Amino acid sequence: NGTAYRFTVQARNRFEGGESALSTASNSVMPYTVPDPPRLSADNSGFICHSLDDCRIKLDAMAPADAGGTGFKHLVLSPQGFTCNRLTKTGDGSSTCDVAPETTYTVTAYAENDKGLRSASTTYRFTTPPMWNDTTLPPIELDVVATSTGTESYRVTPKAGAFKAVDYEWRTYASYEWRSAGGTGPFEISTDRREGDTFYVRGVDADGNYSQFVTIGG
Repeated sequence: NGTAYRFTVQARNRFEGGESALSTASNSVMPYTVPDPPRLSADNSGFICHSLDDCRIKLDAMAPADAGGTGFKHLVLSPQGFTCNRLTKTGDGSSTCDVAPETTYTVTAYAENDKGLRSASTTYRFTTPPMWNDTTLPPIELDVVATSTGTESYRVTPKAGAFKAVDYEWRTYASYEWRSAGGTGPFEISTDRREGDTFYVRGVDADGNYSQFVTIGG
C-alpha cells in the first residue's frame, strides 16, 4: 500500500537445470487500497433556529489519515431526509444543513482518493437541540435604539423583568456564535451587511438558563 514494486519472470521445465535467465524487470507498480472512512460530527453549539421551519446546524467532516497509499481527493456527504451545502474544503471541512429542532437525522459519507477508490460509507446519527432551552421561562425586556441609519447598530438597555438575567448574549442572523454583553448594563450590537441586519438577544440567569431570544431589526 503506497510502496512501488517491480517484477521479474523465470521459465522452468521438468529437467534438472532447465531454468531460463530472469526476464528484465517490469515497470514500477504501486498497489493502492481504499481510503479509511471519514469521521463526522454535528456541532450543536452551531445550531441556529430563526423559526420552526428555518433551522440550521453545522456538520464537521474529517478526512481519513490513510487515503489508501495515494493522494486524497474529497469527501462526499449524503444526508437522508434533509439538505446540506457542499463541504467548505476538499479535506477537513464543514457543511451547513437545513434541519428541524428536536429531530434525529442520519447522514452517510465516504472518502475518495485520486485513483477513484472510495471508502465504505460512514453512517452518523445526530439529534438537534430544542429551539429554545426552556420556553416556559419568562421573556426578557429590552429598550432598543438604532444608532446607525442602516440599522446595523443598536444600543440595547435591559429592563428589570420577571427573568432575572445576570448577563445577556447576542448574535447575528448569519453567525453561529453567541457573544456576551458583559453583564446587565446597556450594550452595543453591530454588524456589517455580510452578516445581515437581524440580531437575536437572550438573557442568561445565575443557573445558566437561557431566556427565549428577542429579535431586533430585520
